[in-house]
Amino acid sequence: MERLALAVQNSAKTVLDKVKVYEVKIQAAAAQGNLKEAVKIGLQALNLLGVFLPEYPSQLDIQKGLEETAALLDRQEIENLIDLPEMTEPEKLAAMLVLSSIASAAFIATPELFLLIAAAKINLSVKYGNAELSAFAYVQYTAVLCKRFQDIEV
Repeated sequence: MERLALAVQNSAKTVLDKVKVYEVKIQAAAAQGNLKEAVKIGLQALNLLGVFLPEYPSQLDIQKGLEETAALLDRQEIENLIDLPEMTEPEKLAAMLVLSSIASAAFIATPELFLLIAAAKINLSVKYGNAELSAFAYVQYTAVLCKRFQDIEV
């Protein structure tokens, strides 16, 4: 699989084509139980898509990430999130897919990164519109706030 994936990556003409290969590699690593590797591959794909998350976030990284999301949400009425336009930019949709693909692995292997993954999905949704994966992103973000910060009034 690695040899074929490398061949496809080398011949891929667009970032979106490359991301498709990363998706396969993420799933393969996760299926083999290599959760940290799955996360690492996902972070590489996200970098190609302009989404930058640290592999091992510090408390400062987490604080900044959650503050950015809180600032975006402060400009929104929670009830109106459902009325955001549909996300249509292919790169943003691909980023949502990659973030969702590594969320479970991160939750187990690097829980601190999971916090930033949940926040990143919310940021993309608020900035670029809702995608099919946005509903689950809102749930994950709310769970993060409730569990970690006991912030029930989300």
